[in-house]
Amino acid sequence: MANFTIANVISAARDKLGDNTAVAAGLVVTDAEFLSFIRTAQLELRQICRNISSAYAFRREMYVFVAPNVGLIQIDYDNVLKDVAILDKIWERKVDSYQSIANVAGGTGFATVTLFTPHGRLAGDQVQIANSAFDWINGLRTIASVGGSTNVLIGGVRGQTGGAETSSGAVMMYSTGSWNIVGVSGNHITTDIPIENIPLVTLVDGGIRINPVSQARVMKITCLMGASNTPATGDVILFGDSFEFLALKAALLAHISKAGNPERVAALMTELYGPGGDAANVVGGAAKLLRRGFTLQSQWVRRIRPRFRAPRQVPTQVYIRF
Repeated sequence: MANFTIANVISAARDKLGDNTAVAAGLVVTDAEFLSFIRTAQLELRQICRNISSAYAFRREMYVFVAPNVGLIQIDYDNVLKDVAILDKIWERKVDSYQSIANVAGGTGFATVTLFTPHGRLAGDQVQIANSAFDWINGLRTIASVGGSTNVLIGGVRGQTGGAETSSGAVMMYSTGSWNIVGVSGNHITTDIPIENIPLVTLVDGGIRINPVSQARVMKITCLMGASNTPATGDVILFGDSFEFLALKAALLAHISKAGNPERVAALMTELYGPGGDAANVVGGAAKLLRRGFTLQSQWVRRIRPRFRAPRQVPTQVYIRF
């Protein structure tokens, strides 16, 4: 099944409302509003499937800047891995260059990032932005154009507002080469002697313990986000069958918030919960299909044949001596 993202859910919700015009300032519902509605839909998703669904609905790819001679990466401090429920997989590689971020200016589909020092980047370069106080700019980004030695225009962001960067750890990194998988060990003994890369980490209370590195590195981490976290447009839905439910619920909440007509509200309620449109008595619609999908998944048991057959015992004559 395809990896649906929250951006796909927003697009589907807009299609259901006819709120998908490309005209500047022509959209009735903002992306920020949709993200809030999807969070509400996520909480209802857990209520509908509370007996069989996990606590995690979305997977997010995040980047962490590792400065030289640092042995502990503190989670949820200075916007490092903020609001993460559980870490999934970790990779790392060398950082070729990095600059601290001074300001972020939002726009329609673009954002201007101002740096404290010259960046040396070109249009088309991919950079990793980490630890920014503006969550929507963090992640793998492509430079659309270069506005000056300390300015770049980032594409692929969805109409947000910015301002002066308040996180002291906010950086824009440029790195190339292959990602190296990082192992997680509970018995990893760290020292103060810097090494070249990050082969192992240990998860401790409030952070990630590593051997200090001699030069800047970047860690790419996939994280599972808890139900209380506001989703980001790049988050991947862990259970793809929830896509239609999330899109319909977000569209319904958006329509109600803008004082939509009662007939359209009733139609969306029916699509969601079946005839009658009662969330407390789901008899059909996307919610019924969602619950059925979760039930079937929980009942599915993978049967694996033994890799090797047990050795066959060849019968032999036995003589008993008295």
